Amino acid sequence: GLRSPGPFLLPEPDWRRATLPDDAEWRIEVAKFYFGLDLAHAFHETAEPRFLAAWERLVRAWIGAVAVDADPSDVIGRRIQNWIYAWDGFASAAAFRGLSPGTGEILLGNLAAQVRHLRAHLSAEQNHRTLELYALAIAALAFPVLDPDGELLRFAVAALHENLLADVLPDGVHRERSTHYHMTTLRTFLGLRENARRFGL
Repeated sequence: GLRSPGPFLLPEPDWRRATLPDDAEWRIEVAKFYFGLDLAHAFHETAEPRFLAAWERLVRAWIGAVAVDADPSDVIGRRIQNWIYAWDGFASAAAFRGLSPGTGEILLGNLAAQVRHLRAHLSAEQNHRTLELYALAIAALAFPVLDPDGELLRFAVAALHENLLADVLPDGVHRERSTHYHMTTLRTFLGLRENARRFGL
């Protein structure tokens, strides 16, 4: 029979102690918050406030329960990126009237803490470092208050350039020679290039 997911799938998930499927990748993917992009898309398409409310509730529950340093650096990088992309997705919808009171401040404060932790604990090389540096660049572009002197953005872009030269072989293939990691890296650098164009870098 089917096994109950326990308290994890309740409106207020038990992020730390819930019984999750016996697959480490399941929890890793949940911690990256990709589902926030789906909620933002649903809100954009339907204008139903329940999608925004669900995202806010899940993010605030996470912030209240999980320490900034609880995950590996690549997971933190993806979560930073997905929180920013989801927030932007909600904010760009015609039906958006703002986040609920206090949510923006709580979210931005936690993002600042995650960015500081990630900057101090970057992976040494390869695709994890690339996606982590991209998250720092996105955070600096999205929230100048997190990078008032522009140092974070300069660091992230320069380090991404170094990673591009170190990780991509002369024939254009990523050094890990995995189709998935090649596409992860390619998507990241294309994202950086497009954001650089949009922000006039």
